[in-house]
Amino acid sequence: MRVTQPLRFGVGLNNFGSPLRTASDVVGSAVLAEELGYSSVWFGDHLSFHVPLYECLSMMAATAVVTREVTVASGVLLGVLRHPAWVAKSVATIDALSEGRVLLGLGVGGENRAEFELADVPMAERGRRTTELMGSLREMWRPDNPHGLQPPPVQSRIPLWHGGRADAALARTARFGDGWLGAFVTPERYAERWSALLAMAADAGRAPEELTAGLHVYIRVDDDADRAWRDASAFIGDVYAMDPKPMRRYCIAGDVDQCAEEIATFVEAGVTDVICRIAGSDLEDQMPRIMDVATLVRARFQSAVTTEEMV
Repeated sequence: MRVTQPLRFGVGLNNFGSPLRTASDVVGSAVLAEELGYSSVWFGDHLSFHVPLYECLSMMAATAVVTREVTVASGVLLGVLRHPAWVAKSVATIDALSEGRVLLGLGVGGENRAEFELADVPMAERGRRTTELMGSLREMWRPDNPHGLQPPPVQSRIPLWHGGRADAALARTARFGDGWLGAFVTPERYAERWSALLAMAADAGRAPEELTAGLHVYIRVDDDADRAWRDASAFIGDVYAMDPKPMRRYCIAGDVDQCAEEIATFVEAGVTDVICRIAGSDLEDQMPRIMDVATLVRARFQSAVTTEEMV
């Protein structure tokens, strides 16, 4: 397969867990991620969940100050739990702190009804409200916006990505998004959903190159493949308060070669941006291992391109 776009690897810096690391330790991991060559660092978002967690936008703001090059992203922000104007203002401020390195990933949530009740937001309205939010952000981030939200973001267009696999989620991405963040999918499902998204985008008058194909995936690398999944499953089961066995097909766990092979199948399905959510709290151990995986995947597809050019 010929891969014409550079393969980028980002890392999720787990601002959640039990036990929960200190907030400064999590932010400090972003500095290491930047040194290791990750293109982006990501933070999850819930108001309340099965395990303790730090607020997403606050973590992004702190990370923006201590890093210099890496993209600072939400994966994904439950924007509907906040007033749209405050989302626009907060993200624009983080964009200023980072000097234009913010990426906003949005999702509808729904895993925890209690946080919607706590925010006084009807969960049944989360889809409609997310659609309205995405349109409102584009409007409020305009340099000449009519709402007086000054200053505008540093970036002329803050990248806006959307998660979710349903047709409604793809339709929002096709209208307002710059990228799709597929999660909890097989490579076959990813390819099918990406193709559907591109068709929707074309119907909306947009070109395929306007959209980025992102994958958000739990990963754990260990020389012992069985141990890799045991440790990953313990972490995932704790975070989601569920039997982790059904998650095995959506989680990459094994040695460097095995993980590289699994990620390669997603690249063949269209992925250009792999966001590695570490299945564990030992970020400093896992980040170098995952970068070894990234090196193998890049080499594989760079070799394929070179071979085609020689033919």
